[in-house]
Amino acid sequence: MDFSSLLKQLDNFSEENRKTFCNTNKNDKKAKDISGILYFNEEEYQNNPNFLEKNDTESLYTIKTDLNEKKNEIKEEYKNFSYYVKIHTDINNYNLSFSYQNITECLLNVLKYQNYNAKNIFFKKLLREFDVYKLFKKYNYKRQFKKSELRNSLINKEDNNDMIRQFLSDYLNINLIILTNTKINTYCKDNQYEIFRPTIIIYEHENKFSYISDKIEDKNIFTSEDNINLKLAKYFLSNEVIKSFEEKNKQTIMETLKKKEEEEKSRPKLVDFKKLKVTELRSLCLQYHIPIQEMGKNGKMKNIVKKELIEKLEMVLK
Repeated sequence: MDFSSLLKQLDNFSEENRKTFCNTNKNDKKAKDISGILYFNEEEYQNNPNFLEKNDTESLYTIKTDLNEKKNEIKEEYKNFSYYVKIHTDINNYNLSFSYQNITECLLNVLKYQNYNAKNIFFKKLLREFDVYKLFKKYNYKRQFKKSELRNSLINKEDNNDMIRQFLSDYLNINLIILTNTKINTYCKDNQYEIFRPTIIIYEHENKFSYISDKIEDKNIFTSEDNINLKLAKYFLSNEVIKSFEEKNKQTIMETLKKKEEEEKSRPKLVDFKKLKVTELRSLCLQYHIPIQEMGKNGKMKNIVKKELIEKLEMVLK
């Protein structure tokens, strides 16, 4: 074997590759950033196993740029948060992850369970344990959901509803917080925000989901020592106090409304008093304790005329 010829040939190939992939001239169409290949994961490989072929190189090398642009877009989302959300979460101290297509994928990435088929595997596990361990009864859902509806959501992997979000909170034993631009939605075990229970916070926007992480420590599962957990606990408790107050006063409010309704029913329907006879007007006045006589100039009682009877009835009944 002629090793010198072989080495020379390899050098030529190396030089050609260097020009193709490492050329820094942006105007050169052949110039590529080979580091883009690092952004392919197992799921993308499953969808496109031939991504290294020449026909696919154009889309391959745009990935890195696209991801950077996407990251900037996510950062901009902070501007959309309302003051109400910001004040209860102090959100400027935290980062948003990349967006995920559904809340399950987002949660599984927080839990470091990454697989191209992760959601399907996870929901099969949920359904199996839902049946085997009778989780509907264990979590005391009887007054909240229908068992058949929750089970169908598990079968169909439908995670964009309150039933599944509450179920995920109970199953994972976490405080699950879903932020939108205007609202803070809490899903907690037994509907109680427990500060000593781990908290996962997710941002939902336009059917995309990102998880919140600490800017300094990069943690995305918060515990009782974290400031954001304390703020959310106070927010939850203040809401519970308001609900409790409303519940206590609910009966009084209902009684007042019922009383007003009965009073309205007892009142005669609005009529044109001018069409009634004087005797009918007098009878109506007596029913509502309206005088039908008055003192005359001569000191004797006299009947009130029709016009004045109508005026008195309108003052009371209209």
